[in-house]
Amino acid sequence: NQISYNTFDWKMKDSTGDIQSPNSVVFTVDGALSSGELADGGTKSGFLVFEVPSGDAGLVLQYEPGFWTDKKLEIKL
Repeated sequence: NQISYNTFDWKMKDSTGDIQSPNSVVFTVDGALSSGELADGGTKSGFLVFEVPSGDAGLVLQYEPGFWTDKKLEIKL
């Protein structure tokens, strides 16, 4: 199976509960994660840029793999 990936599948939650989409500057960064299709067993890497409070120890990176699902992965940073 192949899956789609997209910059907008990712969000950042800070310790105040504020959830933000990637900053628009991500589109100007060399190596930024874009969008596309990934073959079964494939890998993809790229940068995401978020504007967050300095020193915030409660950051959580969220991944929601698509509009048609309620599944969400959260990674505490």
